[in-house]
Amino acid sequence: MSSPDHREPRPAEPYPDDPRPDSAAAPAPAPAPAPAPVDRAAEERRLTADRQEQERRRDGAFPVATGPRTTGAGGHVVGFLVGLVLTILAGFLVVLGQSRILAEGVGATDVSPETLGIVLVTLGALVAGVVVLLGLWTPAAPLAGGLAALLVGAAYLFAPVETHRETLRVFATEQNRTAVLNSITVMNAGGLFATGVVLLAAATAFSLARRRGVELGAFRERRKRALES
Repeated sequence: MSSPDHREPRPAEPYPDDPRPDSAAAPAPAPAPAPAPVDRAAEERRLTADRQEQERRRDGAFPVATGPRTTGAGGHVVGFLVGLVLTILAGFLVVLGQSRILAEGVGATDVSPETLGIVLVTLGALVAGVVVLLGLWTPAAPLAGGLAALLVGAAYLFAPVETHRETLRVFATEQNRTAVLNSITVMNAGGLFATGVVLLAAATAFSLARRRGVELGAFRERRKRALES
């Protein structure tokens, strides 16, 4: 028997950092997979296409097969002549119609409608409207008409005595003297002068609109090229 003082030594407990086979470190985690390569050229093309689509939706610039036709120098000259002739025709019809209406109503207690005068005034107003619409083709048309109406109307408005005398001397006869006098009265009222001002304003508006359209088109073209580059 072993004595109480003699005891077998107990095995020492391993320390946590004891490098033994049973306490080997855990394996390191596997590295994350590398991201797939990005096709930068395709990405740039996609972004450019998206920007162009947004520009088209915002500006309303839809692609067209052909651009609008432009008026050359010959077209402007023809438009000037056409506008001048039509304005003279419109002024003649309006003045003649108003003179007939005036002759029917002056001194009468019971005024009846003067059918021919009303028809003439209506036709003259329609012809003047055509002159204004010709400004979509070339602003030279309402410009010519406006200048003619403005000059003639200003002469009768600001120099009534001289124009009255010269008009009677050139146009008046024994048969049409009353009609000529009524026409002079109509033109002295300033209607022809006002018509000239309106036609000149229309010509100016058409010219500015065409210039703004050209500038806007050039700006959009530069912007489109900048986006594509």
